[in-house]
Amino acid sequence: MKHYSSVPLPEDNQLSHEMAKELKRFPPLNIHRLLTLLPDDCRRGWMDSVSAIYKTDFNPKLREIAICRYGFKTNCKYELHQHIALAKNMGITEDELKIILSEREVKSLTEEENLICKAVDEFEDLAGVSEATLNELLNRYSVQKTMVFFYILSHYTCVTRVLNSTKIPLEPISPLSLCKSPVG
Repeated sequence: MKHYSSVPLPEDNQLSHEMAKELKRFPPLNIHRLLTLLPDDCRRGWMDSVSAIYKTDFNPKLREIAICRYGFKTNCKYELHQHIALAKNMGITEDELKIILSEREVKSLTEEENLICKAVDEFEDLAGVSEATLNELLNRYSVQKTMVFFYILSHYTCVTRVLNSTKIPLEPISPLSLCKSPVG
């Protein structure tokens, strides 16, 4: 029986011509290569979800704070590697990242950023948010913006589980260091 330390990623010569061409449309991330192993509809659904998240009017800095906090809560090294690069592109400082990635309960950021981190923590720890946090979110944001936030968290719940399970390797330098979105 063969032993695997990660899900094997296909090389370009193992992909159809169309798939290799599609892969070149996106930043050269191992997760994009991993997604080529999915049926077309699943892969397109995943990528459409990411694209939709980055087209919403949810504050980009708050979005990346939430995603980085989610990567921290789930110990997802790949997610953190990519989204720390995006977070810096969105104006999140090294000091803010240290807080997001270390404080047990984030209380050292702005009130709004602390709320985002608290909601992420509850979403992961409780598989949802408390009634008190729901009320804080709905009193700060519209119902639609709160739903967008929950959609972002739901998507990255899936992402971190897939990444932690497949154990795909980190790129030496995040290809997202010069991007505003994982889809380019």
